[in-house]
Amino acid sequence: MQADANYLGAAVFWSYNVAALVFTAIAIYTIWTLHLQQEGQRRPDRRSSTLFAGLAAISFAVLSANMLNVLIQSFNLWSEQRGSPLSHGILPAIWEWSITSSLFLDFGEAIVADRARFFWTQGALHITMAVCLYMGYEGRRRRVPRLYAFFALSQILPISFAQNLFYLAVLQSPATTAKGKPEMRPAATAAVLIAYCASVAVAPTTTGTARLMPLIVFARLLLLTPLSLATPQTDVPGPVAKKTVLPGVAALALGVIAWQMYSILQQHTPGEIGRALFSHPAVSSLGCDAIISVISFVAWTSSLQIGMGRTNMPKKAL
Repeated sequence: MQADANYLGAAVFWSYNVAALVFTAIAIYTIWTLHLQQEGQRRPDRRSSTLFAGLAAISFAVLSANMLNVLIQSFNLWSEQRGSPLSHGILPAIWEWSITSSLFLDFGEAIVADRARFFWTQGALHITMAVCLYMGYEGRRRRVPRLYAFFALSQILPISFAQNLFYLAVLQSPATTAKGKPEMRPAATAAVLIAYCASVAVAPTTTGTARLMPLIVFARLLLLTPLSLATPQTDVPGPVAKKTVLPGVAALALGVIAWQMYSILQQHTPGEIGRALFSHPAVSSLGCDAIISVISFVAWTSSLQIGMGRTNMPKKAL
């Protein structure tokens, strides 16, 4: 076997595929068990459930198409470099490709290759953190079981798929009272936001260096922290401060993100940025996912407002 064989990288690659299936099954099982628990009680809006199930299906289909293109492009490039790897059969060739190709590094370099591509990458990464923070808070508030499965999916796959599955889980969860309402740990949340925004900001400067992959791993690990940042008030000793530094840090983070986006728009025309979305399947997988995530968030916010409106309507009007 070739001296440059990377069995660890191959193990990570195949484990990703298996883990995606396992955690998707756990998330769907969680949604189904919550649905059964709601039997005989007030049922969630069926139209909303259908909407987010459809958005999850669209997200999975778009993700599958883009990631398949990533794999095909990587395999074709590897085949050109290796000569005739298919002479011993397709399965041995796929195995050899998985242990000798630089798939993860190529993916990471593709999404930060230039500023136009980074526009989509940056947007997708910041949206991912925002969704993870929401899942951590709302998941604790609604006591969604097996919340770890949704966070695991957010690590393995682009965020919109886990996001819409989480919305479905929340729709099936019973409403909770204000007692035990979670609080975000202000200092820890601020530190996470600062570290994450800094990691995303410096990512383009690490292209082609040995620092890129450690930076990506560090940023991915930060996305897991919202799972433990939200803590019920009853678990926090002493009075909870009504004002914290968190709103100021969030505003600063939004300002930095807006400035970064604006600086990219100053260097590239909207047409160039639009073409960058489809310049590489790795960029398409993140950029399209970001678009689906924003659409899903708008739909979710609208459904909550409609639901609150129906709840506040007089009974005669209902």
